Amino acid sequence: MLRMLKTALVLILGIPYTFFMISVEIAVCKIRVSESFARKIAQSWARGILVLCGLPVRVIGAEYLSKREAYVFVANHTSMLDITILLGYLPSPFLWLAKKELFRIPWFGAGMRYIGSIPIDRGHPRAAIKSMRKAANRVKEGASIVVFPEGTRSRDGRMKPFKAGAFHLAKQSARPMVPVALLGARRALPAKSLRIARVPLILAITPPIPTAGTEIDKNELAKMAFERIERIQLKYEPGFGKGS
Repeated sequence: MLRMLKTALVLILGIPYTFFMISVEIAVCKIRVSESFARKIAQSWARGILVLCGLPVRVIGAEYLSKREAYVFVANHTSMLDITILLGYLPSPFLWLAKKELFRIPWFGAGMRYIGSIPIDRGHPRAAIKSMRKAANRVKEGASIVVFPEGTRSRDGRMKPFKAGAFHLAKQSARPMVPVALLGARRALPAKSLRIARVPLILAITPPIPTAGTEIDKNELAKMAFERIERIQLKYEPGFGKGS
């Protein structure tokens, strides 16, 4: 009963808070503020939501990142909370490369666009290639980007095979790739559920993998990223492979 009451409180307070913060972001962006300022608003929203949910976040591996470098981040995806965790606590400012359906959500989609995120149409290869080229150009120019290489959320905690797009992007932009493990989110907020459990969340950053001037191809990059994230899951969530 206590958990249900807490979830109801989060919904009652969180939804108006979300609309307010995104409205602020849209308003300030219309007066031509920078993407970095819009991202700070998004970060404040994300941290506020997690505080409201009573979900503490521990960041591991931030020391691996340089403020002067742009990265292609790839992360596992098991919960709606993953977006909030990354927005709130990934140390490097970044863009999203995300499925176009997310950009159709009222207010949220507009907020995504104002922080420079790039929609990708997975159903139309030519449009997807165009989006990937745009993303690669942004990364070459010095913008980090986050991709969920599984393409969609895992329902049972097991990682799905990684799609090649993110790793092709890393090679094409010649920027380091950084695998990131998100832990605890699925137990805190499972798919098809609005009931929030108080579970400590971990954002674990692994050392960057260089792509410029190396012989590593996109398939090897995908394998390395998958294995790194899987090792971290086994370390901190030993039962994840059994769908726990």
